[in-house]
Amino acid sequence: MKIAVFGDSFGDDYNLWPDPYLGVGPSWIDYLRNQNIEIDNYSCGGASLFYGYQRFISTYQKYDKVIFLVTSPGRISVPKGNQTEEFANLTSVENHLKNCVDFETKIKLTAIRDYFTYVKNDTFDEVVHRLLIEDISRKHKDTLMIPCFAHSGIDNRIPLVAIPRFEADFWKMEEIMPWSNTAYDARKGHMCEENNLMLGQEIYNWVETGNYNLFRENFKTPTKEFTHYFRTDFRILRRNQK
Repeated sequence: MKIAVFGDSFGDDYNLWPDPYLGVGPSWIDYLRNQNIEIDNYSCGGASLFYGYQRFISTYQKYDKVIFLVTSPGRISVPKGNQTEEFANLTSVENHLKNCVDFETKIKLTAIRDYFTYVKNDTFDEVVHRLLIEDISRKHKDTLMIPCFAHSGIDNRIPLVAIPRFEADFWKMEEIMPWSNTAYDARKGHMCEENNLMLGQEIYNWVETGNYNLFRENFKTPTKEFTHYFRTDFRILRRNQK
């Protein structure tokens, strides 16, 4: 069986992660691969739905099944040579700007920031988002749509962001998916090994039976140390810590 995965960072299994992230256990996609399923993964951290849709349109006929992780509306893909650069929201652009030293790149990032600030139309984004979801479902009948966020447009399923939120509550963290100059989240797909396994098993059940049922009561408490997943000084994100 051959399956394609499209999505954002919840599906980016980080095969090319740098050395500091080695040792973090397998992703839910790794679990599927270990069931003798051939997986082609088109996911990319921060990607828009349109990013996945473009790759889906040119490849979907090759696959027996499709797993589509549906991100939030309004993300944009900006051409960069033969590829694209993905921006999830205004904050992601501002973070790029803070560290930018190249003059031409700064001009482009400023224009993108101004788009999010002055031009972005939420209603338009939501309509296009819904139409893309409908077209994906129409073109490949054996597609599993999994929402990444509450506003992803797949209302009958628990969004994947509920898993890192559960883990953040366990660790008493303010931020669900922190990423900064002082804190790097090494979890694959923003979840610990136990929850990657849980999600992989649930998706494999869909592969075998057509049934996908993610329940909060199935979420797993991390069993490894906090520092196993967060590889630098992380105290600034802990509650009640100075």
